[in-house]
Amino acid sequence: SKNRIVRAFFQLEEGALLHIQAYLAKLGIVKWAVDFAQSPYSMYNSAMRMAAIDTFRFCVAGTYYDFLRPDTRYIKDSGLLLRLYDHFIHRYMFDKWQKEIRTPGGNETTAERNKVSQARIRVCFLARASIIFRLRLSSSTACEQII
Repeated sequence: SKNRIVRAFFQLEEGALLHIQAYLAKLGIVKWAVDFAQSPYSMYNSAMRMAAIDTFRFCVAGTYYDFLRPDTRYIKDSGLLLRLYDHFIHRYMFDKWQKEIRTPGGNETTAERNKVSQARIRVCFLARASIIFRLRLSSSTACEQII
């Protein structure tokens, strides 16, 4: 599930984190952050893209991301990794950034709504399951009384 993957990212080995920090320092990057105000292909965003893809490759090759079960055959496909990065960062995350700019706290509100909705669905499912179980139980006891 999504939460399991997020929790696993927080448990990355220290070696991977040290490599990522060293690589960012080598590029002169203090903090990895995309600038959505600039073009996706600006010099700054290109450096962020290069850093993200190179450190991702290192972590996959170093088996740090084994919990994601990546297919290592595609790790050398630069075109695919660029398209994945551009879609995730400059489409998906850009949309979230725009929503946050329009309505501060909007992403958090949506996430909370989704949690509440999922909890309601879970409770509704459990309630239905218990009703069905009771019906089956009462019908089986009625059958036993007839026999």
